[in-house]
Amino acid sequence: MTCGMGQKNLNVQTLRTFISVARLNSMVAASSEVHLTQSAISQQIKAFETSLNVKLFKRSGRSLELTSSGRALLTKAEEFVRLNDEFWADVQGETSRTHIRLGVTFDLAAIFVSSTLSHFTENHPSVDVSIQCGTTTELKSKLKSNSVDVAIVLEADKPVEGIYLSREQLHWMGSSKTPTEGTRPLQVAFISEECAFRTVVESALDSRNIPWSSFFTDRSFDAARAAVKTGFAVTTWLESTARLNPDIEVVDAALPPLPSFNLVLYDGKSCPDTLVESLTRHLQESLA
Repeated sequence: MTCGMGQKNLNVQTLRTFISVARLNSMVAASSEVHLTQSAISQQIKAFETSLNVKLFKRSGRSLELTSSGRALLTKAEEFVRLNDEFWADVQGETSRTHIRLGVTFDLAAIFVSSTLSHFTENHPSVDVSIQCGTTTELKSKLKSNSVDVAIVLEADKPVEGIYLSREQLHWMGSSKTPTEGTRPLQVAFISEECAFRTVVESALDSRNIPWSSFFTDRSFDAARAAVKTGFAVTTWLESTARLNPDIEVVDAALPPLPSFNLVLYDGKSCPDTLVESLTRHLQESLA
């Protein structure tokens, strides 16, 4: 019996293409990432499906979605590419450790520092993650200047360029001591003047002719939380942040309705694609 007879070899570039299309749900979007034309990507995917004898994608409107076979293959493909990259890093004498500088908005930091990043680092023991906090505007600027590798920001509209993670309802947060009606202006706490929620919050209050006054906590989430807990002010948090703080009450009924926001990931392309894709998947699963 000839050793290796019948064995097949995987093409790493094809796997990278498959992973990119799976993550972006589009061959058009993937084309700029893997530097191939849409036609070349389509041919690669078709040839890959033929070699595996499975259908990897199905069309959903204008987007592509993974089939059950595609989802089962994705994790293995990411692991294969990661091992390939680690192999070449070792051969070329590079360190096998990778450092991801993750930028998140102030109010999202607690969410991602909890079980999400813990689970991610357990699955990637050679990866170090550091967190930088800032406003959405600041983090996008840091991404352009290569001060962070990945940024998770808040946007009211569905993203055009970034990777959609989830959409969450914005809530009014207060306590039983918080006066939401009365003669004095309602105190509204913001972490910073550039807070992503500020415009919609002020518009909502003005639409009901509710007198209000804003104050800023010098980029401190804890200071805003303390002001709310003591009844001095109200603030606004996303659903996931509210769940992590059960001692702070949702007071939506007493105040005007608020919109929901998108959590969007932007990739600065300074880290291996497979790591960013794995991080994205962990975030999407934890926020589902």
